Amino acid sequence: MEKTVFKPSAGVGVGAAIVPEPTKSALGKLMFDPSRTALDTAKIITHEAAGSGLVPRWSASTLKTYDTCPHQVFLDKVKREPQDEHPAAARGTALHDIAECFVQATWDDIAETSKPHLADWNAKIFPKWKIQFEELRTAYENAEVEVEGEWAFDKDWEPTGWDAPDAWARMKLDVLHWQDEHSVKVIDYKSGKKYGNEAAHSNQGLIYAIGTFMRHPEVQFVETNFWYLDHNLDNPQRYTREQAMLFLPRITDRATILTSDTLFKPKPSGSNCRWCAYSKQEICEWRA
Repeated sequence: MEKTVFKPSAGVGVGAAIVPEPTKSALGKLMFDPSRTALDTAKIITHEAAGSGLVPRWSASTLKTYDTCPHQVFLDKVKREPQDEHPAAARGTALHDIAECFVQATWDDIAETSKPHLADWNAKIFPKWKIQFEELRTAYENAEVEVEGEWAFDKDWEPTGWDAPDAWARMKLDVLHWQDEHSVKVIDYKSGKKYGNEAAHSNQGLIYAIGTFMRHPEVQFVETNFWYLDHNLDNPQRYTREQAMLFLPRITDRATILTSDTLFKPKPSGSNCRWCAYSKQEICEWRA
């Protein structure tokens, strides 16, 4: 039997000669180029896909919901189905507002909807956290603390405006506390339970750390901390810039999948549907 040699580029063997040529993606952009490395091509594909789906922007909370059930994100962000606010969520919003007003010493600016929770704050929350909140107020007076920061980034992780057309990632930080020019603390207030939420909160803290490093090139150390107001507990996590950047590709990939999705397939289950407002309101046809 004659030996067959497969050399398409030389016109030998099966098929005609093949000359490698650049090809384009379905969106019309250059995807394959023989002169590029596979890594460079992967970056271009990711960059093009990010933001091309039905939900072009993401946040840590949206990413958490998407991991649980993509269809819940579809109902919220695409169909804009209203959700009944759970009393625990309303309380959490009120405590955030009260805490912010305390730190800024703008007590008269507390929202009317938050005032019914002042008794709760005075009796249950503030006595446990008096020292910490007074330290934040003093630091705020000394211009060492920023509150309610609204950060947005484009697909290259470059800072941009919250409502800018190129906004891709959004983060809303409760507190950014500068320790020195190279070190900061990011604090997030949590009401309700701590246990069972550790993994989700750790992921949120990692995203906030990455955002801080991207927004502030001079920062080399970030501590993220969740203050569980009802339990007098916190959960500090510390990152160097190098450590946080190790996780950047994975976070980018997850966010790209979300923001390029056009199907948002449901993941009905007893545990997923139990905490879903759309399931309780009988809006979701896939509810378990």
